[in-house]
Amino acid sequence: MTLFASVTIGRGLSESVIRLRSVFEAKKIVLIILLLFFIIFMSVNPLLNRFTKTYTEGRHSFIATYEFKLGSWLKEHTLPYEVILSDYRTMYLLNGLSNKISIVNEDFLSTRLPKKDQKFIAYIKQEIFINKNPEKIGELYSMIELPWFEQRYLKSIQRYGVQEINFLVIITPRTCEWLSMRGISDVIYPKWNNCRNYEKIIKDFIQSSSLTLIYNDTINDVYVFKYIKGRILDENEPFKTSSS
Repeated sequence: MTLFASVTIGRGLSESVIRLRSVFEAKKIVLIILLLFFIIFMSVNPLLNRFTKTYTEGRHSFIATYEFKLGSWLKEHTLPYEVILSDYRTMYLLNGLSNKISIVNEDFLSTRLPKKDQKFIAYIKQEIFINKNPEKIGELYSMIELPWFEQRYLKSIQRYGVQEINFLVIITPRTCEWLSMRGISDVIYPKWNNCRNYEKIIKDFIQSSSLTLIYNDTINDVYVFKYIKGRILDENEPFKTSSS
């Protein structure tokens, strides 16, 4: 009886071990399959993103192709001492791409700028763009306080006979998005085809006697206007300067 019980228990344990091993093997196979699916997904996902709307909307880049193209055009066809007026992010990007004077301090976010620079950007947005009043551009000459890193450059170009500083007003889909937002909030990622609500501003700027259209990318809604009432620089102090 004891021998029979021992054999029975032994056989039962053996079958249990076999079943457990089978279950483990099945789980192991499932885990391997899931791991393979994960690896395949992680490999294919970047390719899918590259050729989908998500990528083309700029979520994987801080600068759009049309902005890079514009920066190259500005560098080649405009003067380095002309000043860009637009949303802060556009000014931040294009100043570097086109070698232009920065009229505010530089930081990644406009909210980190000194208060005086934030007020300056707010003035550009409200008075020039939203109120559709390019005549207000002329008042900027008395408002600008150049950052310390631009002072030496400005003095050097005066020695070479440069006597006029002018403004370039730039509108892009990024600018249009900025105009739809509250305050001076930054548009971190580039935008596309969203200037329909601001066609009136663009039309008024085109018809303005103070501006002349010098660049127009109709496919991407990019406009560059030159302020035609540039101011003659004072030899001693063309703009106020900031030590911050």
